[in-house]
Order: sequence, then structure tokens, then C-alpha cells
Amino acid sequence: MKDRARSDGIASAHVTYILDERFAECTLVSLYSLLKARPERITVDVYCAGPLGRLEAGLDALADRFPDADVALRSNAAFDALAGGKGHITAATFGRLFLPDMVTGRTLYIDGDTIVRKDIGPLFEMDLDGNAIAACRVPRIWRSVLALRPGSGVLLKHQHRARVRELEAVDGIDAARYFNAGIVLYDTDRIRSLG
Repeated sequence: MKDRARSDGIASAHVTYILDERFAECTLVSLYSLLKARPERITVDVYCAGPLGRLEAGLDALADRFPDADVALRSNAAFDALAGGKGHITAATFGRLFLPDMVTGRTLYIDGDTIVRKDIGPLFEMDLDGNAIAACRVPRIWRSVLALRPGSGVLLKHQHRARVRELEAVDGIDAARYFNAGIVLYDTDRIRSLG
């Protein structure tokens, strides 16, 4: 999977979905939107903890509809062991921690409740400048962070100030670096090299 460039110079893309059975149907919709935006030069790995429900049949249907895409249902023993866990942090959330053990090279993790509107290919040509991940800040949080800086001259509503202060109160969270974890480009080789 490391060599994703083709002889025509167009990069190939690798996408990973990690989910449990509760997200199976919306993940199929997300995957359809992804494949519609990029029907070829793409590999998609789908990891599902727990029962598959209609996921397997849906993946087969999408593979038939988009024959130039490589779509596969995969498994990982450590991730599968999380199936059926209780609490608000799901197996899929924890599953992202296993990405460096499941994938090599770059992969774009996409939450199953995400609709893809454009070709994600350019992300695989982006220079990460030695960073292990690329992600997008949460715009609402980022605007609040900028507005709270001295001299910004922006007046914020109370709830915006409270949101940033709430984040900053959680030990280890830097609100200025807070990002949407539902769409993240991982350089798994870099992650492994960093330990």
C-alpha cells in the first residue's frame, strides 16, 4: 500500500472506516458518497467490531457498483475484542488507536456519518511536513479561540467563551489545536517511527 502513485502521476488513495454495528447503515451511505466522488484509484478498508448486520451485503453491492475501487471488509483481533463495550467511547473510537497496526502508509480515516462531496485524492499529495496526522480544526472552536486572543476586538457571546474555557479546563487539551477527529489523514509509517 505504500506505493500509491500510478504511472500517470495520479495518486491512489487509501481510506479506512472503523465502526460497530450501530454505524453500519450510515457508513454505507458515506462510502457510496466517497466512491461516487472517486470511483477509481482507491482502496477502502472497513473494520467492523461486532455483528455485521447488513454491512457485508452492502459492501458487496458497492463493490459491484464501483468495480474500479478496491473495497474490503477487514478484521483486527485487538479491535474486535472491543466489540460490545459499554460507555460513550465506542469501539470505533478506540479502534483509531489501532490504525498503525492495521495499515501502512497514508490512510484517510472517515467517520461513517460523513458525506464526501469532493475527490479526496489531493490529500494524498499533500506535504505533511514531517507531521504524523493532518486534520481540520473545528471552525466554531477555532473562531472562538481567535476571538479570545488579546487585541482581537471581537465580542463573543457567552456560550462561545464558555466553550473554549470548558475545553481548556480539561487537562491536556489545547483549544487552539482542537480538531475534528471524524476525518483525519494518518501517516501510519510516521506514527510508528515516532513510537
